[in-house]
Amino acid sequence: EGVIYAGRGAGIVSGATKGWNSRTESVCYTGWGFLEIPQAARDSIRWLIGDIQSRYDDKLWVKGHRDLGNSTCPGNWLYDWLVSGMPMPLGDPKEIDWGGIKAHVDRLREKISHSPLSVARRSRGEAVRAVQERLSDLGFDPGGVDGIWGRKSSRATKDFQKSFEAFLKVDGVVGLQTWDALFGGWATTAFI
Repeated sequence: EGVIYAGRGAGIVSGATKGWNSRTESVCYTGWGFLEIPQAARDSIRWLIGDIQSRYDDKLWVKGHRDLGNSTCPGNWLYDWLVSGMPMPLGDPKEIDWGGIKAHVDRLREKISHSPLSVARRSRGEAVRAVQERLSDLGFDPGGVDGIWGRKSSRATKDFQKSFEAFLKVDGVVGLQTWDALFGGWATTAFI
């Protein structure tokens, strides 16, 4: 439970998915992904994906084996958890580092100020995942939380922006105003 074994190693061509091995890094869960997996395993998978992402400046997309080949891997439960952004249990609110969370969101906001998220920019990475997860939490379907800004993310953003069209331009782009609407307290599930 939660133990990580190195396969061929970082940057080495894997043998996981025919046709994709030279441009992917693979993570293998040894267990039954059709039922809920142990929290320790989820923690390890999330950590490992974060470690791989850090080597590629958070620009990789995260996919299940079934997205790239004829397979049911990694199992329905694990796949659903993966495409929903690998959510973790909330925990005790008294023990949450709210200052750290605010600093993280502020750092992502700073990135957005220099490079708004859009299809035209082929946006990818951590800020994209954060927006996709927030849109999903608010009931807008970005097509999964994969860190790639595509048509579905743009459509979900436009739908969100329409909720605030008196204040926001409805263009499917996440600049500072849309970011602030998403993360600055304007939007709640009860309000939309």
